[in-house]
Amino acid sequence: MRRSKYKNCLDQYHCLFTDTPILFRDRVAKECGWSIPTYYRKMRLRDKLNADGQVDPALSNAEKDMIKRVAKEMKGWFGGRLDRIAGKE
Repeated sequence: MRRSKYKNCLDQYHCLFTDTPILFRDRVAKECGWSIPTYYRKMRLRDKLNADGQVDPALSNAEKDMIKRVAKEMKGWFGGRLDRIAGKE
């Protein structure tokens, strides 16, 4: 997120919405111990059926839990940022 003074609320909202996916990606990659290429590879994976008819999950339960935790934290951060921008108008 840029630290300089914003010209108007449109610029603030735009920066928030464009920076959030990058911040989410970086947090998930860090918490899961992944590189950025691994993050994108994992994002493309799908659950598959194996030869026994069992589902082989693309992500482990620990990875899923970590992603959910990061998403919840980011949701709170995002809401706080929206409130601050709205309060400046």
